Formats: sequence, structure tokens, C-alpha cells
Amino acid sequence: MTFKPKRIKNRKNVQVNKRNKAFNTFYTSPIKTLTKKLFILADDYTNEPSEEKTARIKKTYTLLTSLLDKAVKKNVLHKNTVAKKKSRNALLLKSKSINVFM
Repeated sequence: MTFKPKRIKNRKNVQVNKRNKAFNTFYTSPIKTLTKKLFILADDYTNEPSEEKTARIKKTYTLLTSLLDKAVKKNVLHKNTVAKKKSRNALLLKSKSINVFM
């Protein structure tokens, strides 16, 4: 049984919240997935460095940064949150000596 408010305005708010949650999930889910993928690729690179792995890491990092910027533009994430996430990702790559910034 689902919760159904008595007032019409409150019912509309429930619908709006569902819609907004779906919209936000559309942006946040790939960000979480790509962040995990970047961490895995970075660990894999430290075990066996290669040019192919560097290219995959660079592609993933670029895509992740792009998605983060789009999330800010659509007001899904706050700009400071995105700045923190981008900084952590860059610090991860720098600590593993992976040069994708050229």
C-alpha cells in the first residue's frame, strides 16, 4: 500500500518528487559507476602500466568530468560538491603517477 496524502497539493508534490528523483538518478548513477571504474582502472594500471590502460583511464576521466559538469549545469549537484569530486579524482591519478592531463 502506498502513502497517499489527503490534500491535492500534497499529492502533486509526491508526483513532482518522484519525477525529480528519476531525473537526478539519471545523472548521479553514471557518475557513481564511472568513479568506481576509474578507481579500478587506476589500481589495474599500477600493477601493469601500459599505453592502452592510460588511454582507457584518460577516456573514463574525461567522460566523468563531462558528466560532473553537466550535473552542475542541470542543478543536480552543487558546484562545490563537483569540485571536490573532480579534485579527488585528479589526486587519485596523480598519486598513481598516471598522466592524463596532457
